[in-house]
Amino acid sequence: MLKIKKLDEVWAFVECEPGQCQEISDLLTFEVPGAKFMPSYRKRYWDGKIRLYDAKKSRIYTGLHTKMRDFALSNNYDIEVDEALLDTDEISIAEARGFAKSLHMPIEPRDYQLQAFSFAVRNRRAVLVSPTGGIIKKHLSLFLLFPSSCRWQKILRSMATIKKCTVSWQV
Repeated sequence: MLKIKKLDEVWAFVECEPGQCQEISDLLTFEVPGAKFMPSYRKRYWDGKIRLYDAKKSRIYTGLHTKMRDFALSNNYDIEVDEALLDTDEISIAEARGFAKSLHMPIEPRDYQLQAFSFAVRNRRAVLVSPTGGIIKKHLSLFLLFPSSCRWQKILRSMATIKKCTVSWQV
């Protein structure tokens, strides 16, 4: 029986038998392409693998609970997942569009930006990969996620008038 409990926003605790833990470790371990050319691999500090399952503390990243559920179902294991991991906020594209209009932005968000925004809100976490193009278009999805920040509003409004620029900031 696998049990997955949420520890915090990053980690989830996995309770399992030793054999299952080894299978999980094998599933969530992969080799880095080109690792054999890295100095840390050549000096034998590192084996060239990334492990997403911490076997010592028996924990995984919170976002991997769906992969764990698929793993358990494919191997006919019973699984119990903490309700806090399954909690999602429902938001439709129409609601996202209405929210974007309420911000009175100088630019209309595109459909893919609204989809990215609603995905991030629905799952409470996301890695958003922006397509190349203008800075305004790239970061409008992020602006929707952080509308209360005066800094974002100033940046967006200033970029609306600039044709070419390079901007770098941290969230």
